[in-house]
Amino acid sequence: SDETRALFGYALILAAALLMLVAYFDRYTQMNAPHKLTQHFSMLAVMLATLFEIRALLSKDLPRVRLALFAAAFAVCTVFSLSNAIAFCTGVYDDLTYLFFDLPALGLAVYYAAKCLAAVFGEVQDGKEEA
Repeated sequence: SDETRALFGYALILAAALLMLVAYFDRYTQMNAPHKLTQHFSMLAVMLATLFEIRALLSKDLPRVRLALFAAAFAVCTVFSLSNAIAFCTGVYDDLTYLFFDLPALGLAVYYAAKCLAAVFGEVQDGKEEA
């Protein structure tokens, strides 16, 4: 049911907050390190997009805001986590912990891209059916 899916959405928000806490209290990485800041920004984007997806499940939808947040979360997660993963593969970053933060963000970027494409092509298809 939609209420059960909403609970899983709240679990995703909690997981993103916990990932932020782990990175925040990492004493071996500077507080203003680019990898830490981009990870925090990605998790904040994920939390906002998930919150508005939960609103849609609970019939409190703001569809334009939700789609804008999906697009923003896709852009943020893709740009930051992909560049950080490439930097890890090339040896610029050597902390394996942050790679484990970047991989779920990349997966969520793919999810948000699929949601954006479904919304765009769904609206185009609905427009063609009415004509």
